[in-house]
Amino acid sequence: MWLLFLTLILFVILIKAERSMPFLKDPPRKVLESYRTNFKLFMFNEIALAILSIESIYLLVDVFSGYGLLSGMADGPVKYLLAFVLMDLTLYSWHRSEHIFKFLWGFHQIHHSDACVNVTTSVRFHTLGLILVVAVKALFFIVMGLNSALVLYFESIMTAFVILQHANITYPYERHIGKIFIVPQLHRLHHSRALSQRDKNFGVVFSFWDRIFATHLDAVPEGIGLSYIERPSYVQLLKMGFINAADGIGDFFRTTRRTYSALNQFLHFNN
Repeated sequence: MWLLFLTLILFVILIKAERSMPFLKDPPRKVLESYRTNFKLFMFNEIALAILSIESIYLLVDVFSGYGLLSGMADGPVKYLLAFVLMDLTLYSWHRSEHIFKFLWGFHQIHHSDACVNVTTSVRFHTLGLILVVAVKALFFIVMGLNSALVLYFESIMTAFVILQHANITYPYERHIGKIFIVPQLHRLHHSRALSQRDKNFGVVFSFWDRIFATHLDAVPEGIGLSYIERPSYVQLLKMGFINAADGIGDFFRTTRRTYSALNQFLHFNN
């Protein structure tokens, strides 16, 4: 509940900032349509996740808190900072995977379908996409051997960054701050219609992962959104995620069968 309250407070502040000093001058009707669709998705996901009790996955963290890779380190700022940096690297890797694998992209493209990036875009996600990322975070905490109290702190920081980086605003020294952290200017490019720009700037909190792994780009986006998705309703977005994800699973099994067949032919030929 506290996380929902934090999210709503940031929404109010940043929506007001977007209205008074927007970076992209989108037509009011277009922005309003984006707000409506995104808030409907947000409410649907909140209800769905509450029904599924997905946050209960984090209860597993306490069971394994003494057995992970960092369990031998003394609790303190060094351990917490190291864990947070490693978690951000994990989410950077997951985010790249969502763009590489068709199954994951089937869900993640819902987030990219918004034709005008604004603060509400930060909650425009497919329900199953959210469930998967929660599972990734839970697995990270288990592997690292961290206690569940850190989940609350890390999730608060991550949520604040995700909301802020989608805001349609600019502010002083943004480019300088962007050398360390993901700022709206960098993440806005990630929502470009151009594939060469969309597959850049995957960072969640820190921008140096993109620099290290050569996915950093500082440029002006060539349009926003996806050219093949125009003005969908939130129901259409949910259906689209399932359909495309199913296609992705089908491609995976077809590729597996072809690989298995080719391997059999190779072994038979050599025998």
